[in-house]
Amino acid sequence: MARIAAKLQNWVAVHEGSSRESAKGMAKITAKLQNWMAVHRGSSRESAKRQGYGNQERNWDKSKISEGNGMGKRERARKSSAERTRMRRRSRQNKSSMACISLIVLMLVGVMSVQIVSAYSRNQSYQAQEEELEAQLESEKARKKELEEYKKYVNTKEYIEQVAKAKLGLVYPNEVIYKEKEDSGK
Repeated sequence: MARIAAKLQNWVAVHEGSSRESAKGMAKITAKLQNWMAVHRGSSRESAKRQGYGNQERNWDKSKISEGNGMGKRERARKSSAERTRMRRRSRQNKSSMACISLIVLMLVGVMSVQIVSAYSRNQSYQAQEEELEAQLESEKARKKELEEYKKYVNTKEYIEQVAKAKLGLVYPNEVIYKEKEDSGK
C-alpha cells in the first residue's frame, strides 16, 4: 500500500497546477485507490500477484507517471476527432439498424393484416354456409316428421282398405260399386 501511496504522490507532483481534467482524474484515481484498499486490506503480495497486480503493471504505471499526462494538444485533438468520427459511424449504424427493424415490423404488420382480412372473409363464408345448413336441417326435420306420420298412417286399416279398393279393385262381399259412364261426345 505504501507503493501505491507513493505512486499517487508522484502522480500529484507531475500534475500539480494542471487543468480541471487532471483534478477530475486525480479524484477518480483517489476513489479507485480507496476501493482497492478496502478490498485488499491485509492481503499478501502473493494474493495480489494472483489477482493480477504484478510487476508488469507496476512498471507500466511508473512509465505512465514519468511521461506526464502523455498527450499533447495535437494528440487530444486527433483523439477527439477520431471519437467524433466513431460517434457519427455509430449514429449512422443505429439509424440504418432502426430503419431495417422498422421495415421488418411494417412487413410483419402488413402480412398479419392480410391474414386477418382473409380469415375474416373465410369466417363470413362459413357463417353463411352454417345458416344455410341449419335451414336445410330444419326442412329435413320437418320432412322426417311427415314421413313418420305417413308411416303410422300406412299401418292403419283405413289406408289398407283405401289401397285395396283403389289399386286392386277389391270390395267387401256385400258392397256394391257403381261406376259412371263416360260421356263420349255430348
